[in-house]
Amino acid sequence: EDYGAYQDLGVQGKSKSAKAPNSPYKFGSGKGREGGLTEGIDKWVKLKGIQFRDKKSGKFLSYQSTAFIITRSIYQTGIRPSLFFTKPFERAKDKYLGKELIKAFKADIDTIISYKLEPQN
Repeated sequence: EDYGAYQDLGVQGKSKSAKAPNSPYKFGSGKGREGGLTEGIDKWVKLKGIQFRDKKSGKFLSYQSTAFIITRSIYQTGIRPSLFFTKPFERAKDKYLGKELIKAFKADIDTIISYKLEPQN
C-alpha cells in the first residue's frame, strides 16, 4: 500500500523537484531505508544486463559503476509520478461515486441531526 502511493505520487529529488513538485515524498529526508535504492538498482542492472560505456575508451563500465550512475541520477532528480491509481480513481469518482457518495453523506447527516435532536436523559 505504501509503495503504491510512493509510485503513484512520485518522489522529489534531493536537488531538483521538477519531476514531482507536489509529492509528499523526497529523497534525502532521512525517512527511507538506508541503501534501499542502491540495492534495488544494483539488482535491476545485473538482471537486465545493462552496462554503460566509458566515453573515452568505449569499454563497458562495471555493473556497479552503471548502477551508481543511475542511482545518483534518480536520487538527485527524483521519480516522475505515474498516477496509476489517481487517474482511474478520479475518472471513476465522477462517474460512479458522485451520486452514491452524496446519498451516503446525506444519510449520515440525517442520522447525526436526528441523534442531536432527540432528547437526552
